[in-house]
Amino acid sequence: MRDDVRLTGLDFMRAMACLLVFAHHTTQRLDYDALAGGWRVYYRFFNMGAFGVAIFFLLSGFLLARPFWLAFDAGTPMPSLATYALRRAARIVPGHYLALAVSAVLAATVFSTALSGDIVVRFLAGLFFVGEFQSLTLFPVEVNGPLWSIGMEVASYVLLPLGLLALFALRSRLPAWRGRIVFAGVVGVALLAHLLAVTFIPKQTVGADFGHGLVGGAAYWMPQFNVAGFFVVFALGGLTAGLSSLWTGPRHLAGDLLVVAGLVAAGAALWSVSLPRVPEAFGWLGIPYDFPAFHLGIMVALFAFPHARYLPLLSELPPVRFVATISFGIYIWHFLVLELMRQLAVPNYHWGGMSNLWQWLEITTICLILSLIAGTASWYLVEAPVLRWAKRLESRGQTGFATLPRQNLHA
Repeated sequence: MRDDVRLTGLDFMRAMACLLVFAHHTTQRLDYDALAGGWRVYYRFFNMGAFGVAIFFLLSGFLLARPFWLAFDAGTPMPSLATYALRRAARIVPGHYLALAVSAVLAATVFSTALSGDIVVRFLAGLFFVGEFQSLTLFPVEVNGPLWSIGMEVASYVLLPLGLLALFALRSRLPAWRGRIVFAGVVGVALLAHLLAVTFIPKQTVGADFGHGLVGGAAYWMPQFNVAGFFVVFALGGLTAGLSSLWTGPRHLAGDLLVVAGLVAAGAALWSVSLPRVPEAFGWLGIPYDFPAFHLGIMVALFAFPHARYLPLLSELPPVRFVATISFGIYIWHFLVLELMRQLAVPNYHWGGMSNLWQWLEITTICLILSLIAGTASWYLVEAPVLRWAKRLESRGQTGFATLPRQNLHA
């Protein structure tokens, strides 16, 4: 794989994932029973926009594992894990902490959420990225549901180096393509851990639905939503990076065809399980988002996109790259925007509450614009400055050892 040029197409995947999640949370506010014809088709497809979370995990695994595959194949030392940790912290912590704090304050004031011991425990779990281990703390605050996934991703950041250490330890025995077998074994171990979780962790049945709030929704999700299961997806992204790095040579039409085939397959998998009320679409072994059918389609697209010849003409357009750049900010702020719109201006802008399509479209457009503004502010005022600080710290050699190639750093 080219290491001297931009990895084309991956920003397109990031922007698509971000907008799918936004579409999921806005589509849910439509009254499905009031829809007809094409609007029901729209609802069924974009209600499954939660699948964007799976794209984020696959993409993150791909981007974070790729520098290690480059070093593995080149026979150079394993990139610095201190640098890896610094970059991950700089990328995630500032934006997450700000969104968590602001959401908690607004929950207590604008939304009049009563302060309780559970509320404090949930906030602290989110603060220390440990809320992903039980249903009480999976959602760290009441009014910003998407923050649940940040803990899962941080756990994947921690687990990935364990697989990479095994990979480099066995490099002398399993060089080149055979090293991919080692990493496939990492995926297998994670699958086994997920199987043990869903087999032996009791499933809560009383109050386990979103009708009982976010804690009830978390109980409905768990134990299928667990760290091992999401690391399976993350590690598959890492394995895809390893396979993609074996493809050398000039860009080729075959890359374009594979990207299109992968995205079509992923879309077909999404549609095959689309129902008005079950956007989680638990798949094989209970792993969410129609595992592995949807994930395999996205993996094919990720594998081929950096090698595509013609698609970059579309995927690298400035608007696509801009949305990708601010995608993390959109992700951590958009749901709060939606809830503020409901609380302060449009009371029926809640789950299943909108039967007037034109009103819904108008309100959703306003929320999209506000979310883009929030994401832009998050990037320029919080995320980018911290990333520049981390880069300066790294350049002074305070992270030790060799550094990682610096590409697509807003992953």
